[in-house]
Amino acid sequence: MKSVQFVSLVLATSIALCAANPGEIKSNSVLTANLANQEPHFYCPSGECTFKYSDATGPNGSCEEPRVPRIPGNSNPTLEEFCGYHQTIPASQWDLPYHSSYPLSTSVPNGEMIGCIIGNNLFSAEARLLPGWQGKGYNATTGVFTNLVRMDGIGFEDTTSYPGRFYVDADPEAGFSWKLDYGVQTNIPIIGPLVDTMIDRLLPGRYLRNMGGFEDHYRELAPGIWMGKVYALPYMLSWDLAFGNLTPFKVNVGVPFILFQSCAHTN
Repeated sequence: MKSVQFVSLVLATSIALCAANPGEIKSNSVLTANLANQEPHFYCPSGECTFKYSDATGPNGSCEEPRVPRIPGNSNPTLEEFCGYHQTIPASQWDLPYHSSYPLSTSVPNGEMIGCIIGNNLFSAEARLLPGWQGKGYNATTGVFTNLVRMDGIGFEDTTSYPGRFYVDADPEAGFSWKLDYGVQTNIPIIGPLVDTMIDRLLPGRYLRNMGGFEDHYRELAPGIWMGKVYALPYMLSWDLAFGNLTPFKVNVGVPFILFQSCAHTN
């Protein structure tokens, strides 16, 4: 009888804790250890970080979509209008907000984020040639992300393209950021690392582009608004119109993107 009462008490306590902390990242997430190790790189005024899923930051853990920032002559633009404007001007104006977003916010990417590649340079224009790219989808429990490709006109949808792992790591420019790691892990004994590198840097991928030769770095600029930068890894080839990187250095390829938290597919 006492055992039954004890179990009931434990369950009731667990339920109460969950209810008292809606939206907080659960201990079964593979990101838990990474977040604990990198906690000094987050902005936590109280001295103790409370990490929340990015799609559960509203009241009682609800999802809240951010307002699209104003553009000249339009104080309330649609996403399409916002993207259209920022694809006609240099993206360098976003460098300051990106650098100012360190230490990082305590939002952990989760759910779908929709947006666009910004900037009017050659590399941004080339990246936009991949039709239907709408953003990224994150699973903060498994630590896996994918790219979202949708073409509504023909009813095509691919929410599994270019998967990878995401976690907090050193930013190539300064501080730390969320790293979006496209690298494969074959786990082949002894020669695995060599095989992984060959697949990532040399072979074509889905839609030709071999994303294993790239990595993204990502920060939240304002609640629900995120910015990413794309880097080409050393000695990688490209099988589409993009340029490869034959240098021994990690190179910013000049393809920044802005994403907005979406609640459309939130459970």
